[in-house]
Amino acid sequence: MSLRQELEVLKHDSDFQNLFRVPPTEQLLESCPALLAYDSRGSVAGRIYVSNTYMAFGSRKPNECKWVLPLYTVRRVERVDDFEHTLAVAIITWHQLRVVVAFEGAAREGQQFCMALRDQLRIQVQHVAKLRAFLNTCSSEAMLRTDTRRIGQGGGVGVGSNGNNPSSPTSPNSSCMSDNTINNNANAGLGQQFGYPVDDAHYADAGIVAAWKTYFDTHGRNLTLLQLPEFQKLVKGGVPNQLRGEVWEVGCGSIYYRCSYPNRYRDILRENLTNVSMSTTEIEKDLNRSLPEYPAFQSSEGIGRLRRVLTAYSWHNPELGYCQAMNIVTSVLLIYMSEEQAFWALATLCEQTLPGYYATSMYGALVDQAIFEELAKKELSDLMRRLNSRDIQISTLTLPWFLSLFINAMPLTFVIRILDRLFIEGPKILFHVSLAILKVNSEKLRKARDDMEFNEVIKAYFASLDTLLHPNSTNPRLRSITGFDRLILVATQDFIHVDDETIVVLRKAQQSKVVHSIEDFNKRKMLRDLVDTARFTRAELGQIYDCYSQVLFYRRDDDDDEPAMDYPLFLDLLASITRWCRGREDVDDLDAANRSMSSTRSRRRSKPTYHFTKRLFDQFAHEHPDELSFQELVCLLGAIIKGDLMSRIELFHAMHDTSQRGHLTQKDVTDFSESLLYLFRYEQQEFSLRSVAVFLNHANEHATPDPDHEDVRLLSLPALRSVILSDEVLERFFDRSFAASFQINQAVVDKRRSHAFGIFDELWH
Repeated sequence: MSLRQELEVLKHDSDFQNLFRVPPTEQLLESCPALLAYDSRGSVAGRIYVSNTYMAFGSRKPNECKWVLPLYTVRRVERVDDFEHTLAVAIITWHQLRVVVAFEGAAREGQQFCMALRDQLRIQVQHVAKLRAFLNTCSSEAMLRTDTRRIGQGGGVGVGSNGNNPSSPTSPNSSCMSDNTINNNANAGLGQQFGYPVDDAHYADAGIVAAWKTYFDTHGRNLTLLQLPEFQKLVKGGVPNQLRGEVWEVGCGSIYYRCSYPNRYRDILRENLTNVSMSTTEIEKDLNRSLPEYPAFQSSEGIGRLRRVLTAYSWHNPELGYCQAMNIVTSVLLIYMSEEQAFWALATLCEQTLPGYYATSMYGALVDQAIFEELAKKELSDLMRRLNSRDIQISTLTLPWFLSLFINAMPLTFVIRILDRLFIEGPKILFHVSLAILKVNSEKLRKARDDMEFNEVIKAYFASLDTLLHPNSTNPRLRSITGFDRLILVATQDFIHVDDETIVVLRKAQQSKVVHSIEDFNKRKMLRDLVDTARFTRAELGQIYDCYSQVLFYRRDDDDDEPAMDYPLFLDLLASITRWCRGREDVDDLDAANRSMSSTRSRRRSKPTYHFTKRLFDQFAHEHPDELSFQELVCLLGAIIKGDLMSRIELFHAMHDTSQRGHLTQKDVTDFSESLLYLFRYEQQEFSLRSVAVFLNHANEHATPDPDHEDVRLLSLPALRSVILSDEVLERFFDRSFAASFQINQAVVDKRRSHAFGIFDELWH
């Protein structure tokens, strides 16, 4: 398979993972057009997929039908006689939901799909044993086994204590469970103990609870749920508090991670029980600042849960670790979710739903802010012109809305209802609501003279969201409409055309611009923070930074405020800016040569020669022995490029003075000569070899006996200078040639990087 074909396969896998929000380990095996029939009302046209662990269906029309089914929840597959289609099968799920799939298109496609499905079902059958215990943690199971009055009044969700009990509620044929087998806290969020931000009185209505129960009975639940327009209507109408955590994890896909890795959360906590990192230190600082208005986070119970979830995620994803705003989002998750549910929901939010939002650079949120500003200019052009004329930058003011998912902006009661839709509909809801906020308040915002007045208008609006808009109306339904209801109505009706596809296209258009602006900001910050500029001009420092960041491109982590350069990367840098270094190849060649010599001259040379480039690296790597910071690199290059003849000789003397006593031993002098030969290898061999030979002779002549050991001769710095100055080639090398071999003022183009981006751009854009 060629590189292009491999990339195309990766793209198809990625598209499948993003569409159905399944783990990134899933590989798409087969897909084909099909009709899906789940009741007597007809069928839905779309495409069906099978991967390692899942079968999934996506309707041709947006939001008409979405179904993600773990293969270990399939009880049976039957062939169905269908006179209109050559091949049709019925899928019977764990919850006795019967769905008929009729394959369209070429018969061969349907047959290949069925064979792949058969093979994966055989593999996944081994996971059926864990299903019963997992379903015991799902609130929808509790709803169907518990009196509807109890679930409406906030009764415990519960976890079955014996997953192997044949009368378990997760068995399709059972409908009851004795109270003494329910653990009322194991799978409950903090809301069960400390109360819920959203009053459950409305959602406890028997009609609403009955509607949810009916949907779960007829269209599956948790792992087998069919997401139809009726499901979205239920979410918009109100999610009972006891169901909200499960609805969120089903919507964002974190339920599939939780089921696939049942012990991961506990294992992380156990393995890192005594470990400490920079992330855990930052977490401790933010714990008491996390949703302080909610009583649970003023108690040891709430703080303990929050600490464990954030700490576990920092070890689960050490590259990202912990970033501010994670604590705010996780606090809200824990009101409705268990710790394990919140852990996987946080992971899904950070890595799939809102990638880049909670990185140090916040590049994901910045990209979406650029998109939001572009959409605002298009949808609310008059308002944006007025704000721009007064230098009011809305992206600065609205960035916290996106980062905190409105948690720090609106009353929590309304935030929860926005999150209901975010988890089901995806990040587009953030754009819909933000645009609606500007539109609803456009008249007042047009009068704002500066950022402060803009903020005052928005704060007053958020504080009035629960205000009844028509309190004197005779129509009961109209009389109950609040400011928040109007906001959601504007968001969903006026900006419905801002869909997922639009967001994806705009993200691709804005991403490179935002990344460039972040890199430019990092560059200015790094240059501003330099303590010693080593006599380089601002322009020269910028060129050095460009070379430095180019080399670090392949290993930079979002969690690094100031990434550092190790020795192999230092070799890559030297290869890009000097005439004499070939990068890591030089050290590899040296090691190979020394290994071959060790068999014949093992007594003379038992270890590889301490390479010149490593000496140079170690001479300036002071803060961390194995890393070179940007400041240290500037000092290194400054000593070479901005130094003079005498200072460069002193630098070489210090690099080869292994005893650090200010004198070179005979071995040090030999290593010094080998360094010269390494640097001269691309020069005129005859002259350079002669100069090195003369250097060895003169060095021996100028060496003086060691006062402590008469048989040892030492070469001092003044003596070394005399030896160098006595040879025209060496004097010219230290005076001009060595410094001139560094070319930082030439643009460095990484061909691997540009070629790779060319391929990816062609495939992904």
